[in-house]
Amino acid sequence: GEKWVVERFEGGVGGGSWNYRPSDTYTAWRLLGTAETVEPWTVAGLHLYADQECSGAEVDAEPISVGSAPAYPIQNAFDFDPDGVTEWVVSCAPPRPGSTGCAQGSAWLGLQSKLARIDVKCVRLKQHRLRARQMKSAYLQVFDGIRWVQVPTLPAFLELGGGSWQTLPGSQASMWRVAARPVPGGLGVGFSEVGFYRKADCTGNPIRSNFPNVAPISSGHMTARELVDETGYTAHLTSMGDAGVTDPGMAFDGDFSTFWCDLDILNENSPSNPWIGWIGMDMTSQVSDVQCVKFAPAPVISLQPSWAELQGWDGRVWTSQALVATKPTLVIPLPFPSAGGWQRRPAPVRSMWRIENAEPLESWEVVEAEFFERIDCGSDRLVPMNAIGSARSAGNSDANGGHFLPANAFDQNLETRWGAYCPNDGCQPGQAWVGMSFQDPKSIKCLRIYQSGRYERQARTMTLSTWVGDHWEEQAQYSGLGGNSWNMRPAAPDTLWRLTYMGRAEEECVTMPTRPVYQRSWGITEFELYADDECTARLEGQAIASGSWEDTSTLGERVDNSLAKYYSPDNANDGDVSTFWSANCRSTYDSPRATCIPGEEWLGLDIGQANGGMPVEVRCVRVHQSRALQRMCCDPAVALRLDRWNGSSWAETTWRHLPEDSSQPPIVIEGGFVLLGQCPSLTDKLSGMVDGPSPGIWEQRARRQSDTCEVPVSGAIKLLSDQMCQKHPACLEAGFAGVMFSCCPLESGLASKCCCDIPQWNIFEDQWELGIDRKPIEPFPVVGIEYVIIQLI
Repeated sequence: GEKWVVERFEGGVGGGSWNYRPSDTYTAWRLLGTAETVEPWTVAGLHLYADQECSGAEVDAEPISVGSAPAYPIQNAFDFDPDGVTEWVVSCAPPRPGSTGCAQGSAWLGLQSKLARIDVKCVRLKQHRLRARQMKSAYLQVFDGIRWVQVPTLPAFLELGGGSWQTLPGSQASMWRVAARPVPGGLGVGFSEVGFYRKADCTGNPIRSNFPNVAPISSGHMTARELVDETGYTAHLTSMGDAGVTDPGMAFDGDFSTFWCDLDILNENSPSNPWIGWIGMDMTSQVSDVQCVKFAPAPVISLQPSWAELQGWDGRVWTSQALVATKPTLVIPLPFPSAGGWQRRPAPVRSMWRIENAEPLESWEVVEAEFFERIDCGSDRLVPMNAIGSARSAGNSDANGGHFLPANAFDQNLETRWGAYCPNDGCQPGQAWVGMSFQDPKSIKCLRIYQSGRYERQARTMTLSTWVGDHWEEQAQYSGLGGNSWNMRPAAPDTLWRLTYMGRAEEECVTMPTRPVYQRSWGITEFELYADDECTARLEGQAIASGSWEDTSTLGERVDNSLAKYYSPDNANDGDVSTFWSANCRSTYDSPRATCIPGEEWLGLDIGQANGGMPVEVRCVRVHQSRALQRMCCDPAVALRLDRWNGSSWAETTWRHLPEDSSQPPIVIEGGFVLLGQCPSLTDKLSGMVDGPSPGIWEQRARRQSDTCEVPVSGAIKLLSDQMCQKHPACLEAGFAGVMFSCCPLESGLASKCCCDIPQWNIFEDQWELGIDRKPIEPFPVVGIEYVIIQLI
């Protein structure tokens, strides 16, 4: 009657709902959060079950909690809303002053019966999709009549997810997930599609989502608008809408234009404690043994994974190689997961092949590529299970999230192309790649590639790599590649020949209209290569080039493919002087001012594909340079260099002269030709040779007319006089007439150039029967088919 006295102590009482005390044992159950949250813990649904697989009826009792925020009562968590739209928001003790979150062990919710005993063996939980409102771990507790105690038969619930229903505690192999870490500088991780397979080779049908028995689960997810705000990426709005969500179901819907993603908006990632996002499936009672996974990362660079692992639930925790897993069969590493297109892990050794940039690139565009298992590309081209490529962010117009863009490089269509994503500082070696994934191992020994004609969008050196189980391993490196034409590698020595640009003809021609003051691209109407010194034995082959002028936008996609064909290298090998090839010379559509760099632009022939890989020697060339009056083309070259393929790289063509004095070393004569691009004469103009879309004249050069063809003069030989030289056609062709006593100039060692032009003199080593040692010369071995056979062995 005077004061309050303790009659009975009742602990663990909540608020916002009726709590019964005294309460008998096992009449009340609760889920206690054991982690700290950034914002108030939010639960969309909590169901308790008496059976171990959550397959029976839910426990029907009165909801209780530590407390609820206004407008978010505890009844929302138990309203049996299958979609979990309504939510309960806790009112809890903060971890520190000023915080809006919950302290560890301060938040809980559950069920209580007035009298009837409740037996709970399974829990289904759906937390908020954002990690700030999620509880990372929790205990299921039961009231023993005096206090709350942990259920001894159930483990702690660890690494809880959000935004989807999750069944706990779950049997071994009842849940599977792909856990991933973002790339350096990334904002999170995402996947367009994920497929779990029971067979180790990913054959058969994937495990299908079938709610509620088989349901997607994840660490959390974002709305489409939140993704825009955090990353600036907007292409997904086309398929997902501004009000869409990137929930885990998006990774199992068969639609590559949608995706699941989770962002590290709390900035939790650190070297010592890496942030991990995960996407998976809860199979409840349909326990499965997943042995293979296919996945396609989200088409957003900032959501690409740098590390990934397939992890299985062992009944208590997610297994991981980072932990000492007691059940290692539930872990499959997923090395090198960042890519575009379907990825498969584990992938058999040599079941994936790719070409990658071996040198820094501004960008890279592959129009078409073909892989072969014969060294001469003579077998049928390989058809992949699917195409794969380096990661890129999809654009608004890219169908299927851009995942099928790598297939553009293998679709046998020169109207399409694959383009690598290269940031502002370009693609470093190995960053840009495209390739094929096969069901079974392959042995690729030869490839053909057709690249963009644009200089800044080509890989002039590239690497062929294959998958060896846990990483990519280089198999070969190929150089000297061009664009807007088919390039085959490897190529046998002396099966590829080319004319290389070495300088611009600056002379203004009175017989031609005035050309622009700025430099234009180099162009060729027709060119011919010959195996003899007289230009009679013409060699056939497929035109190849350093590239060509293309009508392109700054985004890298062709505006008009017909213009790329208009300047194709094939035009210089079609026998039609009304068409022509134009070098790219680093020009653009917006700026036609070309920059033709000596040694960079070239036009040639792949003779090996026409004659079965047999080597040839080019001794004479005929070229018809274009003087087209277009704004981008063409200015002729004043000097050209004849190059040959030596089996691994381009090399300047050389021939040897053996001096009569056997004590002297051989003289090397290089394949450089000068004094080209001569102005058409008045006769040429009157004959109509400078009319038409590609005016110009034919010019011929044999190896005797090389710029370095100078050989010693025997003391018994009298030099031609200037008067005689005026009547010597070869000297006139070489440009030594018109200056007194300069027809046959003498250099040190009495070297003369005109001697090269006397047809009856055999000045080249291959014209002699005796070598420098005055012994019979043995012919060079044939290295065509034999070279191929050696490589095959």
